[in-house]
Amino acid sequence: MWQCANLGVYKSEVNVDTGATERLRVPDHLLNWAITQDIPKESGQGGSERAVVVRKLHSAKACVVDAVGAMIEKANNGGEAHGSLRPPPTVIEQMLKGMLLGSRPKYIRANTTTTYHDNGPHLCVPTSVVNRPRSTFEFFEWYYACGKYANCGRSLTMANKALINWCKAIDTLSDVGMLQWKEDCDEYLEANNADFQRRFNDQQFVDLFLAGIIKLDRLNQAWHMQGEPGPRPRLHGVFE
Repeated sequence: MWQCANLGVYKSEVNVDTGATERLRVPDHLLNWAITQDIPKESGQGGSERAVVVRKLHSAKACVVDAVGAMIEKANNGGEAHGSLRPPPTVIEQMLKGMLLGSRPKYIRANTTTTYHDNGPHLCVPTSVVNRPRSTFEFFEWYYACGKYANCGRSLTMANKALINWCKAIDTLSDVGMLQWKEDCDEYLEANNADFQRRFNDQQFVDLFLAGIIKLDRLNQAWHMQGEPGPRPRLHGVFE
C-alpha cells in the first residue's frame, strides 16, 4: 500500500562505502504528482495506453485512500461504547495532495474565493475523549491541557500516541518525513534546554512543529500546481 502512494521502480546500486549491491526504490516524480490530481474516471475508458495508466492511477489512489482511512479509524477507536470515525474519502484525498493545514484558492467563473482546510492530528484522537478536539489548535490545547482543556484530565500517553499515529498516516500517504519531523522538533528543544538553561518551554514544540506543517502545506500547493513536477516537498533534514 505504501508503494501505491509512492510510485516508482526498484533499482540495484552498488554502495560505494561497503561495496555491497543494494536494492533501492527510486520514486517516479511524474506519477506521484499525477496521483494527486483530479483526473476524471472517464479518461480511463478504452484500451489506449493513456487509459490503462489512468485506470492504474485510480486503482492506486483508491487503495491508498482506503488503507489510510482504516489507519485513522483504528487510531481514533474509543472502544465498544464510543466506536470510531473514518474520515470521508475526500478528506484523505486532500491529505494525499498535501492539504494539511492552510487554505487554497477556489475559482468559480470570474470569482476567486478561499477555502480553508484542517486535516491535522485531531483526526486521530480517540472518540472516547470528552469534548474531543475538532481542529489542530484544539488538539494542542488538549495535548498540553491548556486553554479550554485546562481543567480537563487527559493522558499524555494517549495524546502523544494520537500525534504519532497521525504522523504515520501522513508518511504513509506521501513519505514526507512527518514522524521524523516530530522527533527532530523534540530533539531541538531538548538540545537547547540542556544543562537546565530552559531557553524554550515544552509548549514551544507547537511553534516548531506547526511552522513545518504550514510551510509544507504551502510548498505542496506550489508543487501540486506545477506543469512539470519535480520531487515532492519533504520535511526530512530541516535541522541538518
